[in-house]
Amino acid sequence: MEEKENVEAKGEKKKYTILIVCLLLLILGLVGYIAYDHKLLFSSDVEQEEKKAEKKKETEKENSEPLESATEESSAPKALNLSLCLNNPGVTYSSPTQEEGKYGLSMTINPEQTSITLNIDWNTFCSIVSSVVYGGGTCSQTIESYQITGFTKKVQQVFIGDLGQAANGITLFYLMEDGTVEYTPMFVRKTDAQGNSWYVLNYSGNNAATVHFESSGMVPSAKDVIQFYKVSASNGSGWITTIGATKEGSFYDLGVGIQE
Repeated sequence: MEEKENVEAKGEKKKYTILIVCLLLLILGLVGYIAYDHKLLFSSDVEQEEKKAEKKKETEKENSEPLESATEESSAPKALNLSLCLNNPGVTYSSPTQEEGKYGLSMTINPEQTSITLNIDWNTFCSIVSSVVYGGGTCSQTIESYQITGFTKKVQQVFIGDLGQAANGITLFYLMEDGTVEYTPMFVRKTDAQGNSWYVLNYSGNNAATVHFESSGMVPSAKDVIQFYKVSASNGSGWITTIGATKEGSFYDLGVGIQE
C-alpha cells in the first residue's frame, strides 16, 4: 500500500514538473515573441526615420539647385555692351579685341604681384621710339628686361594698350586686385619755357643699372574692372582707345579717365 502511494506521489510530482516546464516554455515563447515584435517595430521606425531624412535631403537639394543656379548666373560676367560707356557716353565704340599692341613689348607679373617685368625687343621698339622721340638716337638690337614698380596693391592682369591715333599713345595698363586700374604711358610730353614740346621715353634712372619704369598711378574713375579691351572710337573722327570692362557689361574709356 505504501509503495502504491509513493508511485502515485511520484506521478503527481512528474505532472507538476511537466506543467512547470510547459509554463516556462510558454513564458519564454511569449517573451521571445514580444521581443521579436518590438524589434520589428523598432526596425520599422528606424527605417521610416531614415526614409524621412533621405527625403528631406532630396527636397533640400532640389530647392537649393535653383538658388545655386541663380547665384551662378548673377555672379557670371555679362557680355560687353559697347553702348554702356560709364564716363564718355557721347562716343560710338566698336570692334573690341583683347589683342595687345604688337610693339616689341611684353609684360610678366612677378611672383609677389607688386612689380612687373617689362621685356623690350629693341629690334621692333627702336623704330617706334625714333618716330616719337625727337633725335631718338640708336638702340641696341637685343631684348632687354626692365622692372615696373610703384604699386601699392597686387597686380592681377596686364595689358599693352593704345590711346589716340599715334604711337605716342602706347600705354601699359594694370588691373589691380580691388578692380581699380593703374597705368604707365610709354612716352610723356615735355614742354620748355618757350612753349616748345616734345616726347621722351617714360623711364626712371640715370644709368643702365638703374633704369626702370614706374606706375603713373590710378585711372581716377575706373573701378570694378575685370577685363581690358582695345576698341575703335568715333564721334566724327576716329581713334583707338583702351577700355576697362565691368562684370555688368559696362565699361570705362581709360583714355578719358586718365585725363580726368
